[in-house]
Amino acid sequence: LDTRTNISRPLVGYQNASRATTLTSDNTTLIAGSLDGAVHVYDLHTGHRLSTFIGHEKWISTVVISPDGNTLASGAADNTVRLWDIATGTCTQVLRGHTGLVISVAFSPNGATVISGSADHTVRAWSTNTGECFRTFTGHEAVISAVSISSDGTQAISSAYNKTVRMWNLLDPLQVQIHNAATDLSVQQAAALYSVQKGHAVAHLLSTLRSLPKEIREKLPANIQE
Repeated sequence: LDTRTNISRPLVGYQNASRATTLTSDNTTLIAGSLDGAVHVYDLHTGHRLSTFIGHEKWISTVVISPDGNTLASGAADNTVRLWDIATGTCTQVLRGHTGLVISVAFSPNGATVISGSADHTVRAWSTNTGECFRTFTGHEAVISAVSISSDGTQAISSAYNKTVRMWNLLDPLQVQIHNAATDLSVQQAAALYSVQKGHAVAHLLSTLRSLPKEIREKLPANIQE
C-alpha cells in the first residue's frame, strides 16, 4: 500500500505465504517472515524486494523490530529466535533453548533485552549483545500467546491460551504475579494492563485500560479505574 495515495502495489517476487509481518517506523519498508523460513524485506513505494534473510529452518511465526530500528528479531517453528542487522541482513545472534515453536517476541525499550514466548509454555529473556539466556520463566500451563515488556524495562508480561496473564520481574525471577483474565487478552491489552511505573499507569494507555472488560478493570488500582 502506497501510504501517500492509498493505492496497493503488488510485491515483486513474493511467492510464499507469511504468518508474520511488520513495518518500519516510517512505514516505507515491510518485513515479512514466510512459510519457507526466509525473512523478506520490501520497499513499499516500489513493491520491490530489497533483501532476504536466510537462516531459519522452518516457518516464521513472529517478527519485531527493535526500538532503534536497527535490529529485527524473528521467532520460528525451528524453536529459535534470530537477531538480524536490518541494514546488512547479517544474523547477529541465534537464540537457542526453547523446545517448542516460538510464538511471540518483544524488545525492551533500550533494545538490550529480547523476550520470547513459546509453545513449550516458557518465557525466556535474552541479552541481545551476547545471546545469553539470562532468565527462564516457568509456570504457565498453556501455550504462550503473547509477550511484552513494560515501559521501564523491568517487567516481562506474558499471556497464555488458558486465559492467564503473568508478570515477571526481570531483575528478580522469584517475583511473579498471576492473573486470570475473563477473556483472552491481546498483546496490546496485556501490555496496557501491566505497563506501570511506580504504581501508576502510563498516561497514554489509559484509554486501552478503560476498554477492558469490567472483570479485568476491577483488578486495577482504584486511581485508574475511573
